Amino acid sequence: AINREELKIICKNIKIPVIGIGGIDSSNIAEVLSAGLAGVAVIGAVSNSNDPLNSAINLRQIIDKFINAA
Repeated sequence: AINREELKIICKNIKIPVIGIGGIDSSNIAEVLSAGLAGVAVIGAVSNSNDPLNSAINLRQIIDKFINAA
């Protein structure tokens, strides 16, 4: 796993969009995005949920709050 500081360094020094994948869910998505990623993949957080629709909505709300705060 890569920590937030390592992600920030990668995002700062890579000239292509960096997408976070693996282990991202509602408990850590804001921290991951704050490292400067261009996007995230949240397949497991949605597909493994007991309520995929609400999980997707919740994740989108977190993303929207993050984008609007920037």
